[in-house]
Amino acid sequence: MKSWMGLVVVLAVILAMGVGMVGCTASQIDQVIGDLQLGVDAASVAAPLVLAQFSPALAAPVTAYLGTANQVFAEIANITNGTMTSTQKAAAIATAVAALAATNPAGVLPPGASPQLVAEVGAVANALKAVAGLFPANLTLKGPFAYAAVGPKKFAVSRANAARLSQIAAKALANAQALGR
Repeated sequence: MKSWMGLVVVLAVILAMGVGMVGCTASQIDQVIGDLQLGVDAASVAAPLVLAQFSPALAAPVTAYLGTANQVFAEIANITNGTMTSTQKAAAIATAVAALAATNPAGVLPPGASPQLVAEVGAVANALKAVAGLFPANLTLKGPFAYAAVGPKKFAVSRANAARLSQIAAKALANAQALGR
């Protein structure tokens, strides 16, 4: 009788872990998509603001930051939408974010930047930080990436989310091109 009770407890724990992982996957992907969309939208607003407020020389560091951020957003969207394992995705995203890791977004803003421009550049930085936090460089896996703790698994992105990720990547690349990246 005791062995059956132990087996039931073990099976219940395994079932609960599986249900939790499946639930996390969809919400984690939604969070990635939301953060990417916020970042790309903020960059879309910030670019014309900086160009309207400052000479090309003063605007150059900001537009370079925004262009690179858009490239990173597009890369993250494509990686998330891709076919790599969870561990490979986490490593690839950490590498992509490293392109901007040493840049202080506030440091690229010229003196006298409008509060809206400061807020939009801050939103870009916060979106990058949020997405990077979901895919930590040390590969401490979270959400859908918890699967990798038991082996290199792949997670599925729904067709609707795949379409959203593709749209985000396209908009981010268009933004980057408009900024000369």
